[in-house]
Amino acid sequence: MSDLIERGILAASCLLAGCLVACPARETTAPARDAPAVPARACTQIGCVEGLHVSLQPTEGWPAGAYRFELESEAGKAKCEGALPLPACGTPALRCAGIPVQIGESGCALPAPAHGFADLTFRSAPKQLRIRISRDDQLLVARELRPQYRRAEPNGPGCSPVCNSANEKLVVF
Repeated sequence: MSDLIERGILAASCLLAGCLVACPARETTAPARDAPAVPARACTQIGCVEGLHVSLQPTEGWPAGAYRFELESEAGKAKCEGALPLPACGTPALRCAGIPVQIGESGCALPAPAHGFADLTFRSAPKQLRIRISRDDQLLVARELRPQYRRAEPNGPGCSPVCNSANEKLVVF
């Protein structure tokens, strides 16, 4: 019991002196019974993006017209249709059916010539993806992608989450 009191007095004197880090550790032969548990490492979701991201890069902007995006992977098909210029902000321009895909729409608050589509995002990780984009029934691009996914552990090894993601670029002309 006196050992516990002595350790408490030593710790208190270090705190009062403002030197907790600089105070020497006291040697003991037996482990402290009341030692606090070491907190577990915090694993967060920060920086974890799962799936495939395809950046759409038009060579000369996105002219006004009726657009169709046709996508096919081993998970199934998706078809999205809509038009530029974009409707008022907050109203989606594209209507999609099929496998889940998100297509970014950009510029709704800008003049019509600045409206366009930014990217395709899949939360899944397709091994192969066929993309066809057309405007006014004229094919703009048809491409097959075979993404190379990278494994990421944003919180370090052994700390979830583990993410598999890939980024591709698609030039649209």
